[in-house]
Amino acid sequence: MESHTKKNRPPPKFYGFHTFAEPGFPVSLSGAFRDNMRQFLQQCAEPEDYDIEGMPIWCTFLVYENRGTVLPLYTVEENVKHSDSPFCDYCRCAGGSKFICGREIMDLWDRICTTLHVRRISVEDLSRKHEMDLRLLYGVAYGHSWFGRWGYRFFHGSFGVKEHNYERAMDILSSLELDQVIDDFSLTKGCTLIKQMINRYRDMSDTNLVTIRDLFRFMLTLKTKPSTGKYSASSVMSRSLSRYRTTLQRCSLKLKTRLSLKNNCPLGKETPAKCRKFSNLAANLDSRWPVRRLEHVAEVIVEALKEKRARNNVGSCGMTRQEARDAARLHIGDTGLIDHVLKVMNNVIVGNYIIQRAVNRSTKILEYTIQDIKGGKEFSCSKIPDSIQVLIMGPGRSVSEDVVYLYRNVLVGYPESDSVKFAVQMVLHSKHFVKEWPFRDEDDDSLRFVCRLATSSGAECDEDTYCVTENLQVMEILGMEGVRDEEVLFGLIESGKEIWVRGCGLDLEKDLKYEGGAENWTVRCKCGARDDDGERMVACDICETWQHTRCGGIEDAEAVPRLFVCDSCCSSLAPEETRFGFTCNYDSYEAPVLLPNMLEVDMGMMYSE
Repeated sequence: MESHTKKNRPPPKFYGFHTFAEPGFPVSLSGAFRDNMRQFLQQCAEPEDYDIEGMPIWCTFLVYENRGTVLPLYTVEENVKHSDSPFCDYCRCAGGSKFICGREIMDLWDRICTTLHVRRISVEDLSRKHEMDLRLLYGVAYGHSWFGRWGYRFFHGSFGVKEHNYERAMDILSSLELDQVIDDFSLTKGCTLIKQMINRYRDMSDTNLVTIRDLFRFMLTLKTKPSTGKYSASSVMSRSLSRYRTTLQRCSLKLKTRLSLKNNCPLGKETPAKCRKFSNLAANLDSRWPVRRLEHVAEVIVEALKEKRARNNVGSCGMTRQEARDAARLHIGDTGLIDHVLKVMNNVIVGNYIIQRAVNRSTKILEYTIQDIKGGKEFSCSKIPDSIQVLIMGPGRSVSEDVVYLYRNVLVGYPESDSVKFAVQMVLHSKHFVKEWPFRDEDDDSLRFVCRLATSSGAECDEDTYCVTENLQVMEILGMEGVRDEEVLFGLIESGKEIWVRGCGLDLEKDLKYEGGAENWTVRCKCGARDDDGERMVACDICETWQHTRCGGIEDAEAVPRLFVCDSCCSSLAPEETRFGFTCNYDSYEAPVLLPNMLEVDMGMMYSE
């Protein structure tokens, strides 16, 4: 029976990937979204022979023309009333592809939404590339997030950030003048490189680069140029970097010679071990913990090794893995984080110390040891300091690497500027964007209106979308009270306008009253947030109000304590004179430290005109 069904199925339809869902291709839809969706499936997709938890699956085949690759587009048809998970959560996560890039995926998605007459789509922008948050990079360069090229605008921020905060932060960052940047970095470690890099791209550009927005926009444009002509990698780099690299090579040779003579070893002969700064190593680890947390663990381990060395003037001063782990556990509760750091703690530099891992000859047990860095003798004799090595091996090799360097060291690492720091935080705390399509009234004989219910719930009149309106009966159109039922609306209301109606039959007791479920909880956080913004939260076990874990002094990498008490409740439990030294001994968890409100601190310097 199954083989017979497959044999009688019509052959699948194939559509071009880059032309699918363009206006009129393969279908022209002009109805309401629910009708357009049904027509789309019937004409552009074929049902599969299987389902997912009882939900039918439809498939559309798209051909990537240049590569001859067929990409399946699957549509899952779900009945909300009978679903075990009625609140849509399928579109929260998206992975990469080996065949198509993110821009092509978004182009396809935007065309499909437009064809189906979608009214509103929201996204959570977590896009990253080379450890750069694109909403910050593209915000500085273009004034909008990466999704902004498809018309997505600010929806709501996290940690109390409002739209005017976001826009002001964009203005502050994008208007930083390059001459001022050079001046502000004049006393920092990377001042020479940053100045050379800015001047190099100024020389490349046909227009005057004045602000950091001009610089990043030019660099991103340069990155996407074809590899021929004025902006090709060979022509640009050979013109602008030849003298630069020659100078670096001379400096490198002199430095290597000087180090080899100082260490009394022949030039070019290296010692077996080469050490790396732990901060550089941590930045390149594929880790779920932030770099600052990894560095903190490394510093704790170094302090433990120093203490043991100070106690043991004779004999071994090393620590076994278990000893180092136990010592770190006194300060850090996350054992997984500790193990992750210990795994890479070998021939690494933390502060002024080198940590090495080797087998103790007497005990035959693997131990961690610590050595001081004195005059560079712990480095291999051909080792070049990081500042020179970065110049030779890092920035300058490609435009992409230069973008990453300026992002990390200028945008994120701007020296001693609270306004820039707060502006960066506000942009990074703005992850939710939305696109709204205008209501389209097609040039045909049909009358189309946007219908809204005049009720306290504010639900729209759409029987196939909202379960609470299934039995709705419209009794009245506001503003049309004098019109008899037998009269038509033609000539009385212009097609495409919005009308308000009253009716009866709403089932307001349904659990599916809200798109995100019943909201029976309260958010009150010191950052100003009064609603769920998607960030991790914790509820106070006394007042049962929710707040951000980060605002409560709990790092993202730390587990939420089993018992949590907010600042307000801690203050009410302790006398005022002992409040700031008070510790809530619930589950050995200290009361959260009072953090300054980011928006309040910033008001004086960031929003003043």
